[in-house]
Amino acid sequence: MTDIIMPKLSDTMEEGKVLKWLKAVGDEVKKGEKIVEIETDKADMEVEAFDSGILGKIVVKEGETAPVGSAIAMLGEVEEVKEVEEVKEVEEVKEIKEVKEVKEVKEAGRPGQVKASPLAKNVAARLGVDIAGIAGTGPGGRITKEDVEAVVKAGPAVGKPVKGGDIEEMSAMRKAIAKTVTKSKTEIPHFYLTVAVEMDKAAAFKEEERKRGREDVKITYTHIITRAVVETIKTHPIVNSFYIDGRIVRNKNINIGILVAIEGGILIPVIKECERLSLKQVAKISNDVVQRARSGRLSAGELTGGTFTISNVGMLDVEHFQAIIDPPQSAILAVGSIKKRPVVDESGGIKAALVMNMTLSIDHRVLDGEPAARFLNEIRDRLMEPEGLA
Repeated sequence: MTDIIMPKLSDTMEEGKVLKWLKAVGDEVKKGEKIVEIETDKADMEVEAFDSGILGKIVVKEGETAPVGSAIAMLGEVEEVKEVEEVKEVEEVKEIKEVKEVKEVKEAGRPGQVKASPLAKNVAARLGVDIAGIAGTGPGGRITKEDVEAVVKAGPAVGKPVKGGDIEEMSAMRKAIAKTVTKSKTEIPHFYLTVAVEMDKAAAFKEEERKRGREDVKITYTHIITRAVVETIKTHPIVNSFYIDGRIVRNKNINIGILVAIEGGILIPVIKECERLSLKQVAKISNDVVQRARSGRLSAGELTGGTFTISNVGMLDVEHFQAIIDPPQSAILAVGSIKKRPVVDESGGIKAALVMNMTLSIDHRVLDGEPAARFLNEIRDRLMEPEGLA
């Protein structure tokens, strides 16, 4: 029998949750065929089988989690089908046992509607912990001794909601976001630079591109900004680096992540090898991955490998914000909305212009203020004279 393991479907994934098995025990599985749907810290993904055979045993049931690299099922050869029935009997016994455990948990949890093991209740009483506010990790949501001890270790505020408040379990994606941003703000010494960009020529350039017979691909400001960033990284390659274990790792390819808001969190689909792409190619790939990100149809490879990220919330009427760097990247560009504003022209007069704020977040371990400012100013200059971005 061959193990089907929990795959690593994102850079930050440590465990996955089995949402749905697309094959049952005893079914024939072909290599490349979708076999299971997994919830990762990024998105829900359908995983393909790496080998052919018979699904002989499901180790991790629907709703259960498992660490990356551990066995979630077993795949056998055709001649091993005889063992399938024995496996089914074992699974049925386990299921009966689980039903019994859940029933015992419910009975134990009836007083006060709190599900907790007797040992957990005793420990909570001894340590003075309000057990009603603890989220249980045992079968059927039962509170275990370990849950109580974790609350004590984490601090007095954990597990004690504000009066009248509710406790909401975090999704795998929400937990991953919390872990990533905490790691980023804790470990990466951020500093921020902001510039205002006159976007009148970029707006005209966008319309000209559409008039040149490119209506088949919708060109947006994000695509133009992406091209400006890529061309600028070519002259400032240090920005495309990672800080890892006291060393700076320079990436050969420019892989731009485009931050996308989805229900319950964010995704960052990655456009690979942007240094080779034209504006039209960037637009086509970007439009495709952003659409599929919002519908939950991205592959694992499309969420990994980013070397620089762009976060554009201009469509939400936000003028200025500071984005958090996505480790191990060294920078992220935050883009605000474009608005008509009065500006001083070269002759000293006042004119109305389309103005956009951009804020660059930088890892100070990799780059200092002066080179970071030159990088940001060059992006601005390319956007103000965008003809070379096609």
